[in-house]
Amino acid sequence: IKFRGSIYLCAEETTEKKNQKMNETLQDKKFQRYGFKFEKHILQSSLGDSGDSANSGCYEAEEFCIMFQTHLNNNLILYGAEIDGVKNDMKETIENLEDLQKCTLVEVKVKRRENNDRQLQNYYKFKSRNWWCQSFLVGIKDIVTGLRDDNGIVHEITTIELSELARVAKASNYWHPNVCMNFLDDFLEIK
Repeated sequence: IKFRGSIYLCAEETTEKKNQKMNETLQDKKFQRYGFKFEKHILQSSLGDSGDSANSGCYEAEEFCIMFQTHLNNNLILYGAEIDGVKNDMKETIENLEDLQKCTLVEVKVKRRENNDRQLQNYYKFKSRNWWCQSFLVGIKDIVTGLRDDNGIVHEITTIELSELARVAKASNYWHPNVCMNFLDDFLEIK
């Protein structure tokens, strides 16, 4: 919606997304729960934290959002983003915005370990661009990634550098970071 010179974006669930949710399989739902569980496990501050048991519950509706402000050419953008966690080297609790600004923002994902070229191409064509856009806009440099098997079990944890993600996608001509940002700029310039 454009109101008094400002554009307001509101997420609206499409019919396709509603149908997709309605037709989720038990395995789809299980993998989503596994993803939340992995995120909770990987972000705990120590092994003694509550919730470190593989059998403990996981509240899937909680999220931590931060508001950001930036300029993109002629547009001032104010946006919120869900942040999975922070890396705090201060060894203290975070009590205010100044403490938070000293932390490194962390994004956590789980993805299937690719077993062939087609699976790897699908990852770069369809998923990596979303991961890049989501992380780039908030200044996240690396994505902590759990590599799962077809049963949903994470066997390896790796870090994907955002710059490398963009480099591979661009070199393979799957998508280009500058095209993503130009599209956003063009979209915001619509009168």
